[in-house]
Amino acid sequence: MTKMVSSLETNNDFNFSDKGNSSTSVINRSKNRKSCSEQQQQQQQQQQQQQQQQKSSNKRTEKELQEPSNVHVLILFILFLLFVFFYTGLRVYLRPTKAPIPVTVNTFQEYLTEIQQIKYMYFTQTEEFWNILKDNAQQFLMTGKEPKTPAAVMVILPAGERQLAVCLLDYWSQIMNRLLSSQITDSALEPVVDGSSVTSYKPGHQRTIISEQIQQLVASGHKSVTISSWEHLHIETLQLLCSICESTNLFYQQVTVVFLLEIPDEEHHIDNKSEIHSYLASIWSHLKDDQVKNLLHVIANNIAFLTPDDTFMGC
Repeated sequence: MTKMVSSLETNNDFNFSDKGNSSTSVINRSKNRKSCSEQQQQQQQQQQQQQQQQKSSNKRTEKELQEPSNVHVLILFILFLLFVFFYTGLRVYLRPTKAPIPVTVNTFQEYLTEIQQIKYMYFTQTEEFWNILKDNAQQFLMTGKEPKTPAAVMVILPAGERQLAVCLLDYWSQIMNRLLSSQITDSALEPVVDGSSVTSYKPGHQRTIISEQIQQLVASGHKSVTISSWEHLHIETLQLLCSICESTNLFYQQVTVVFLLEIPDEEHHIDNKSEIHSYLASIWSHLKDDQVKNLLHVIANNIAFLTPDDTFMGC
């Protein structure tokens, strides 16, 4: 009996021990689960923080990469503009290295044939007028004649006849371009420089604009450049025109510079070279005598007088 009681007590102790152990195990497992859950949450939070940091880092990297890219684009754009600027300038200054276009024995004869058509179109012009243009063309179109400087011709216009002169000279210019085998690279450019558009400009600016316009026309292949309303330009610009007419630069060889001089109605009596010189000297009375003499010698040495044409309706 005593053994049975002892055995029961032992069993009860064992059961109580098992229950205690079981309860402790459950608590431990619960704690472990909580610990694991907390660890997982911490890991998730850490991962989220890492992802956010990574995204932030990526954004900074993209921004850093983008900023240099924008800078590079700006630098490339500036370099492109500089290239265009220098290329345009070099086109003008490198072209003088080209030799004058050679002419053949028959070139001047072709001119005499082709000029007949223009004579029929502008029949009011005198033979003296056509001879001035012929003499000018002959020095460029005859073999054995190699003028080192451009030619200068002054055409005297009655008031209101500018368009007649421009159209006639444009046809004449086309003949010269063709016979000298000069290809026009920009057909939109009319071979006329209008001095009246820059009369109000400061001397240096005016001179630069006129120079650039003439260079652009010659660089595009024109062998004749007509200049109108030039007589009231600044002395610096007038001296530029003289220097072009006296230039030995290959760039200007085989080029004819035509100066249009429109005479006001009140000065209609002007009909010879000496009267033209007196008229221009009165316009340039503010200049020094030697300056006036040089201008007259270069610009007003070869003069043709245009006759009005009442039948003229336009080019």
